[in-house]
This record gives sequence, C-alpha cells and structure tokens, in this order.
Amino acid sequence: MKKNPGNFAFFQILFLVLPLLLFAKADFKYELHLNKHTAFVNEPIFLTFKVWQTDPKKIMFFEFAPVEDKSTFELKLLRQKSNKSLNGTSVTFEYLIFPKKPGKTLLNLFFLVKRTSEERLATNNTGEPVKAKAIDTTDTREVIKPLKLNIKPLPKKVSLVGDYELKVSIDKNQTEVQSPVYLTLILKGVGAIPKNINLKPVIEDVRVFDDEPKVSINYDKDGVHYEGKFSYALLSEKDFKIPAIEIDGFSYTKNRVYKLKSSPLVISVKPVNLKSLVDEKDNPQSIYESFLKFRELFVYLLIFVSGYISAILVSSIQKFGYKRKEGNSFKKEVKSAKDAKTLLKLLLREDSLRYRVWIEKLEVEVYQGGRSNLKEIKREILKSPA
Repeated sequence: MKKNPGNFAFFQILFLVLPLLLFAKADFKYELHLNKHTAFVNEPIFLTFKVWQTDPKKIMFFEFAPVEDKSTFELKLLRQKSNKSLNGTSVTFEYLIFPKKPGKTLLNLFFLVKRTSEERLATNNTGEPVKAKAIDTTDTREVIKPLKLNIKPLPKKVSLVGDYELKVSIDKNQTEVQSPVYLTLILKGVGAIPKNINLKPVIEDVRVFDDEPKVSINYDKDGVHYEGKFSYALLSEKDFKIPAIEIDGFSYTKNRVYKLKSSPLVISVKPVNLKSLVDEKDNPQSIYESFLKFRELFVYLLIFVSGYISAILVSSIQKFGYKRKEGNSFKKEVKSAKDAKTLLKLLLREDSLRYRVWIEKLEVEVYQGGRSNLKEIKREILKSPA
C-alpha cells in the first residue's frame, strides 16, 4: 500500500502541537481567597486573587474580570498590584463583594491570560509605556471553579448594614422670627452604603431648607467607610419641636438589629417687639429749641454741643456710606444669582421678613417643582426700597 506523504506530515505536526495544548496552563499559577463564605445580604466580603507566571522566558499579562451579576452581586475593585521581576509577572487583585440576594449561590469568576513575544512586542513599541490592551497578544479565557456562598437574609428591613452612629446638633435653641435655626446631622460608620435614607425633618408650620449633602465614601478591606453631613435651615414664626430622628440598622459584626435615635429638640421663637420699632413721642423737642430755652444757663456748653453734633454728623455720614456699600454688595449678589435656590438662600440670609413675598415664590420652584420668572423676581427685588 502506498503511503500518503500529506497524511504523514499532518500527524507529525499534530504530535508536536499536542503537548503545547495539554500543558498550556503550566506557565502560570493562581490562588484565590475569600475572608468568609457565609454572610448576610449587603455584608461586604473581601476577595483576593493572585496570579503569577511560572515560565520566566515568556511575556505574559493578566486581567481578572469577575462575572458581575448586578442582581446578585455588587463588586468594587479596591486595589491592583503588579510586580515584574526576573521570574516574570505577578498581579494581585483585591475586591469587595456585596451580595444582594439571600440563599445558597455560586460566585462565577474568570480571568484573561495574554501572551506575546519579543517580536510581536517590538512591532507595537513606539516609545510609549507598554499596555497589554495596546499590543498584539494571544488571549485565553480561564474559568475559575465557582465559589459556593451562603447568603443569609437580614433579620428585618433596615436602612443601615454595618456599624453606624448618628450625631445631631443645632446652632441655638432660642431664635427670633426672622432668624433661622441651623440643624446638622452627621451619619458615620463602616459597612455597606446606606440605602433609602431621608433625614429631612417634617415639622408643622416650619419651613425647612436643605443644603447639598456632603458625603465621603472610601472602600477598604472591612467595607465602606461612610460619612454624610446633612444641613438644614429651619424657619418658623412660633415655638416648635424638632422630632426625634430614627434609623434602623443591622450590625453583622455583632449579629443584632439596632436603632439610631436622637433626642427631640425644643426651639423657642421670640416674636418681634413692635413697640421697640415705634417712636412713642409724636413731636420730640429739637436740640435747637432746648438750646434757646436754656441758653442763659448753658451758653458755656455751646462749644461742647457743637463738637458733639459734628461728631454725630460725621458718624452718620460714615454709616450711610457703609450701608450704601452694603446695599451695593447685596444688589451685586442678587444680579449674579444663577438659579432660584441660590437667590432663595441669599434672601433668607439678608432679611426673611422683608423679602418674604419673593421667598415664597422661590420656594414653590425649588421645593414643589413649580416655575417662576427669575429675571422678573430679580428686577422687583432690585427696585424695592432700601
């Protein structure tokens, strides 16, 4: 029987290639570690994945890409550390995993191995730093054996998962009708990011103005380090009480439900004293008339009185100039206000009673979704008497 030289060559090539396919994974190793396999919903799990090459002659890159099913898990990359030495490349990835659903589940993970050669690397080298995504590589997708996790449900519906604390403060407990009370709430803790938090107080006959929350979020091995500062201005024409603020939480480190609760705060509002604003004398006696009446007895005080009057006039002129300067500054701020919320804060700070008509119009737009003519409101304010 005559041998076919083509078939013989094919088997020779196959014999040489098979060992490469069989031992393709022999040029790297990896290890995977979880700090826990049982956790509550939203309890952070710390994952460490390290992969390194075992054949220093090769040029290799690694990318760890967890399969993120957002309905089941939420993942956050903390750090990625790369190390290159004579023995090759090693990369360590650190992640936080936040489970979303209770039950026994599998965490599916995979990573990419990118291989190249000196020749292929040279064709991509333009003098810039080498990046795995920018060079010609042969990629293989390596699937990691799924990890079994037992996710326990929370004992009850809570807004906080982790260990949190709440601090409540006010700038004063006595005020006047036109002067707001400033309420500050600070929520701080470690765990998962708070969900469905609404700390804005609702108080009858009290207008509440909120500022932009200041929130700081940092991720670490033990979870989210969260700090939120919430500020409110409260304005009322009578005494009122800030109710206790309550937030339900669950501590997975102590395995217990807890409640953050502040004490109610009573605010005393002093009404405007109308008598102090009215001059009870219909026709007070002038300095000149007094001088004529007692000129014989007090003629020697003429020089002193003249000097005193001069001092008052100078002081009045200076005060008038200062007030005029203040008025000009306020008008500039009104003109430069970019939106309704900025103008509302400015009017509240300047004089909440005097500008009440425009404050109410702006409140409708800022807090009730209404619409107002900002240019027209500015024009009316600027035309109003000083």
